[in-house]
Amino acid sequence: MARKKYLLLPGAALAAALLLVQQEHPAEDPPGGAQPSAVWDEPPAGGGEKAEQRERLTVSVSLDEQEYAALSERSRLWSQKHPGWDIQLVNSPPAETGTGEWRRRALLGEAGDIVLLPSSEIIPLAAAGVLLPLDKLMGGSAGFGGSGAFWEPLYWNGYLWGVPRDADPDVLIWKDSKLMEAALTRPPSAWEELQLAAGGHPGVATVLIGRDDAGAAAAWVAGWKPEAGAEQLPERLKQALSGRGDGGRMQAYSSYEEAEAALAAGKAFSAILPWSEYRRWNPGEGFTPDYRLALDTASLRMRSYGIMATSANPDAAAAWIAGVTETAAGKESADEAYRLLPKQSLYAGDSSGDGGFPADWQPQLFQGKEGRLRLHGADLLAPLWKSYWNAGGGMSPEQLASSWLQAIEKRPSVK
Repeated sequence: MARKKYLLLPGAALAAALLLVQQEHPAEDPPGGAQPSAVWDEPPAGGGEKAEQRERLTVSVSLDEQEYAALSERSRLWSQKHPGWDIQLVNSPPAETGTGEWRRRALLGEAGDIVLLPSSEIIPLAAAGVLLPLDKLMGGSAGFGGSGAFWEPLYWNGYLWGVPRDADPDVLIWKDSKLMEAALTRPPSAWEELQLAAGGHPGVATVLIGRDDAGAAAAWVAGWKPEAGAEQLPERLKQALSGRGDGGRMQAYSSYEEAEAALAAGKAFSAILPWSEYRRWNPGEGFTPDYRLALDTASLRMRSYGIMATSANPDAAAAWIAGVTETAAGKESADEAYRLLPKQSLYAGDSSGDGGFPADWQPQLFQGKEGRLRLHGADLLAPLWKSYWNAGGGMSPEQLASSWLQAIEKRPSVK
């Protein structure tokens, strides 16, 4: 069956413009009109004529087969408790269209009642007027709202616009034998130390980063001592892409398998992979994981639910989200997918067990902004990063760095 085509509107530009304007002028009333109350009446259940009165909620997601099956089961259990509702899950698998499909449909008002997106995209869609604020809709739900990395990207203009589902932080993985060749007994932590160690190794990359993963690239250049401000990050990126001597260059990979094979073969000092992929790969001895990249939302790969402003049943949509994100019930499926849930108590004292995660990450994920980098220019790098690698040498590291710096300097102050 031919895939339906959709018109791509310039929603990102509209969102950015609205975001810049409205950040300075918090609204007394949230965009999208009055909020429904948190009390809702279920339609009647049963057979015969009453069955015709059943209501439907449409949920748009982008999940792999395992995650989709787990969400389908949790949604089925919710429907059993609320028999007046039919839940239609519409999945756009990441390998096919990914979250970009739902972003386009959301801007067109065609994403149904609920949409699951990267957390970084919730506020631009809210600024574009296509999402509802959730404070009144979900204010009474257990565990709703909070601080820390899971919730911070979802607050804007005095309101909360999304509910976090999970996170999949980036991990920097080192090849031990390459560190030994560079006379290092541990992964370097200082920028100059890294450059000295990686230089002089022909054909060996300093780090492998995904072609579409600008957030990881920004987190990587910011994660070295001494700490650098946003204006210094483009220069570091230029140096990393240019290398030193015969080696030491940052390179990109097109698939996780490509990165893992190159790292295993000693063609790179390190590679950045999502936590879930690292756990699935399970490389064993000879590799050292480095958890420093869980410093900013750009490298946490968080996903959140939002409710469309066009939904005819926002109260029921809020109830469904509360049901499927109830953390105790979702812990097993999250562990199986090697994803992390937004509730610290689930991981108390757990630093290495199945589904657990490094203790180093806990303050980064669950505490406030203090102690975490704020990569103000990470989002600005995304289109430039793709253009650089797609150009096949047509864009120099100097041009990429200069374009990124100009974008950072043009952005209003965020201090």
